[in-house]
Amino acid sequence: MEVFIYRTLDVEEDAFAALLKGANGPLRHLRFSEGPFLTLEAVTEVVRAACNGQGNLETKAIFGVIKEIRKRADLAPDTVIVLLSRVRHAGNWFSIGEGNSHYMHADDWNLFMATSFRLPVTFLLASNIIMRGMYDTLEELTYRAHSDARGCIMDLCGHKQEISLKLRTADACPECMGRIRSRIRSGHLDANVAIDCFRVMDRVRRDLMFRRRWRLDPEPGRLTISGYGQQMDLPGRRISMSPIQRALYQFFLLHPEGVRLVDLRDEHHIRRLVQLYQVMANKGTLAEQATVIRGVAEDVDGKLQQHLSKMRRAFREALGFREAGLYTVNGDPGEPYRIRLYRQFVNWTDREGQPVDCGPITEIT
Repeated sequence: MEVFIYRTLDVEEDAFAALLKGANGPLRHLRFSEGPFLTLEAVTEVVRAACNGQGNLETKAIFGVIKEIRKRADLAPDTVIVLLSRVRHAGNWFSIGEGNSHYMHADDWNLFMATSFRLPVTFLLASNIIMRGMYDTLEELTYRAHSDARGCIMDLCGHKQEISLKLRTADACPECMGRIRSRIRSGHLDANVAIDCFRVMDRVRRDLMFRRRWRLDPEPGRLTISGYGQQMDLPGRRISMSPIQRALYQFFLLHPEGVRLVDLRDEHHIRRLVQLYQVMANKGTLAEQATVIRGVAEDVDGKLQQHLSKMRRAFREALGFREAGLYTVNGDPGEPYRIRLYRQFVNWTDREGQPVDCGPITEIT
């Protein structure tokens, strides 16, 4: 089963890519993909034209927008479509859906949870697919929803703060689980798809609980760099970066005082970057590898900031925005970029298992 997500221009590309990556990670019978055949500009135009005088979307307008998207993209009626936008629902709901048409709000989550939209929207993508098979109409689903939150996917969450309970349990109450089994037996819900959805929701729950427990620790988690590929790990989490990004990160670890981006092109910095990159580069000759990392340092193709952004995103995916700031490479234009983490919390060993000296411990400011 494939679900197409159409987003408006106000949903950032990096955040959306992280959403798709996280949502599709544990899936076997379900896939979430960016909607085809329509540009972001076209989707945004349709949404803006449907807004009311306050710039919000009424429920009827949402389904009208999705109907227009379906028509322009020439998608069959049984294709599941999700509209993802920072434009609010007029009734202030984070999500609303019926049958194969669903809307999700990509803004304001930070007001109710210590997270961006990625994790809660991932949860809603999965829970909405299950609820789609539980009831045939929006009226019936609304009637059966729990007005008092009980930690079930069918909680109405009239008070938005209650949604955190739903995300922490990632489950269905006995009554709703009975309904799910019944609908599977009657052919209205695919058991494999339902299992996939619970896998997604459980991953969101684990990520949220991990971040919550992380905040209880008075000390930062130890960053470990080790092995043949010089992989980077935090307690219970692998930080996913390309060899270029790992080399850049190691370079800044070795310079706790910080380095201006414009100074990366200095020859002694390039030599160090080449040494770091060639340890873990997995393609090209030594000369080609040196050319690649020199091009990054000199920002020949304008992708240096993209690499830094992807490095930040890797930590944010593992820790959330609040905790990630301690580990990421940050700086202001024209000023030195640096990693704020105390080097005593870095355990870096080379391929032979020998410790790497990151220099003096820096003050966290």
